[in-house]
Amino acid sequence: MNPAVATTALDLRTDPAWFSTEPKAFEIGSNQWVMSGNRSTRGAPVLANDPHLDARTLPGIWHPVGLITPEFRAVGVAGPGIPGIAVGRTSHVTFGVTNAYADVIDLFIESEDPDRPGHYLEGDQSYPFEIIEETLRVRKRPGSSEFREVPLRIRLTHRGPVISDHGMGVADGKLIAMRWSAPEAMQADTGAFALFTAKSVDEARTAIGRSTAPYNYVTDGTDAWGGFIPWEQMPGQVNPARGWVGNANHRTVPGDYATPYSTYFAASWRYRRMLELLDGGQTLDAEDHWAYMRDTKNLMAVRVAPLMSAALKERPDTLELGELLAGWDYVDDPAAAAPAIFQSVSRHFAQRVFEDDLGPELTARYLGMYYAWHERLALLLDEDPARWEWGKVHTVTFFSPLVPGKVMGVLTGGASGRQFDPHLKDQTDAWLSGEPRYWWFSDAAIAEHTVSELMLQP
Repeated sequence: MNPAVATTALDLRTDPAWFSTEPKAFEIGSNQWVMSGNRSTRGAPVLANDPHLDARTLPGIWHPVGLITPEFRAVGVAGPGIPGIAVGRTSHVTFGVTNAYADVIDLFIESEDPDRPGHYLEGDQSYPFEIIEETLRVRKRPGSSEFREVPLRIRLTHRGPVISDHGMGVADGKLIAMRWSAPEAMQADTGAFALFTAKSVDEARTAIGRSTAPYNYVTDGTDAWGGFIPWEQMPGQVNPARGWVGNANHRTVPGDYATPYSTYFAASWRYRRMLELLDGGQTLDAEDHWAYMRDTKNLMAVRVAPLMSAALKERPDTLELGELLAGWDYVDDPAAAAPAIFQSVSRHFAQRVFEDDLGPELTARYLGMYYAWHERLALLLDEDPARWEWGKVHTVTFFSPLVPGKVMGVLTGGASGRQFDPHLKDQTDAWLSGEPRYWWFSDAAIAEHTVSELMLQP
C-alpha cells in the first residue's frame, strides 16, 4: 500500500455522505403471495408481501402500526397520514398489496375553437372551457419561512384538465387533456376502512372493489370512455387448487380478457421464480417464505447468459468474461463478478439492439423503463418460439390470519420519520442482512417483548 494515500471507511448506515444531494427518480415495484394453510407447517395460511416502492428513501415510505383494542387488533404498516394499515393482519384477515399496472390514464388531443375564444371543439360542437382559478403559496427559497403567491389557472374539458397549458409544447390550436380514472370514480368511501375492519375474505374483496386505484377503462371510436370495469370482473382468483396465489407486477389478465386492461407490465421473471419456489405441493414454514422473499435467482440470466457467454468466449479480449458467466449459478450475489458482467453487457447489448430503430435519445428513455424491454430483449434472442408464451398468471387474494402471535417484517430505515431519532434507521442493518424483525400481535407477546412505552396525552 502506498503510505501517501489516505484511506477512509464509510459506514452506509450512519455517515451523512451516504445520502445523495441530487434528486432521484422514484422507483416502484412489489411482490406478494399467500399460501394455503394446507401447505403450511403450522396449518395456517402464510402471506408474504414486499411493497418495496423505493427502498433508498429515508425516512422510509412505511412505518409500523399496532392498533390494539379489547374488540379489535391489527399489526402492519401504513403510509404517513393514512389511517388504518396498508399491509398487515387484523383479528380476522391478513392482506398485502402490489401494483397491477392497469392502464388508468388517457391523453386526448383537443382543438380550440378558432371562432369562439374560450371554447374547444368536439367534432362540430363547440363547448366552453370550465375554468378553475387557484393561488399557490411557494417558498421563496428552500428552508425559508417567506412565501410568494403564484396564480394557477386550469382549463377543464369534458375529458379532464388541459395539461399542455403548463409548460408542454404543442401545435398551435391544439391542446392535450388528461383523463384519469382514479379521481373520476373516487367516492367519499374508498373502501379503506371496510378493508381494515373486514371479518372475512368476501368482505375484504367487496371493500377492495370500492378502491379506484386499479380501475381500467374501455374506449370506443370517439375516444370517449365507455365506462369502468365492474370490480367483480377485474382479474383475480380465490383459493386456487394449487394452494397459493401471487403477483409481481406481471400481466395478470388472460389473453381472452373481454376489455382493454393495459400493455405495460413487469417482465415475468419474478413470477416465474415464484412458480419454481412455490409450486410442487411442498410444506413450508414462515421462515421459508421469508427466505424466498429475499431470493436473488435471476431467471432472465438463465435464459440470456448462456448466449452471452458463448459470444464473449469467441474473442480473446472478452474470453475471461465469458468464462465467468459460464460458471455462474445465476444468483445475484453482491460479492460475485458474474452478475455485474451480465448487467453491464446486457445493458450495452440492449442499447445496440434498439438504437438503430429508435435513435439515441428515445433509446435512452426506453431503457430507463426496464419493464418495457427486459423480456422483449430475451424474446428476440430466444431461438425456440414455443418458449415465447408467458404462461399462466394469477392475482392476489386473501385468506385467514396467521396463527402465531407475531408478524415477520423489516423496514428500510426504521420506524421513525424524525431526522435525528435513534429509530430513523435502526432497521437498516437487518434489511441489508435479511435478518427478520418481529412485530408482536397477541397481548401476551406484546407484554413479553415491550422495551419502552410512549404515552401520548391530550
